[in-house]
Amino acid sequence: DVNLRLQKFLFSYRVTPQRTTGRSPAELFYGRRINSRLDLLRPSLDSTVDTALVHQKRNHDKKVRDRSFEEGDAVWELNPHGDGKHFIPGSIKTRTGLHSYLVEVGGIEKR
Repeated sequence: DVNLRLQKFLFSYRVTPQRTTGRSPAELFYGRRINSRLDLLRPSLDSTVDTALVHQKRNHDKKVRDRSFEEGDAVWELNPHGDGKHFIPGSIKTRTGLHSYLVEVGGIEKR
């Protein structure tokens, strides 16, 4: 019984980060964190982040539509000036990139 308690105490001491170094003696010796029973109770941060990213992508992809425009298509451009109109009608002049177009709005070409 005494040997088992001593082993548990030493293990706890060796995996507990020290105030001076900020790392545990086992981490300094082995060069990596040693998992204890406490680590098994809470999920690892990496798996939590990966799961959250998968959920975010799935939710984003549900709402996204693939949009492509041809020359001459009528579009609405967001009005950056606060003069009452939120959108201004325009038309596609040319495609400049994968998701960018040259738009003619009121006789002025805008990217």
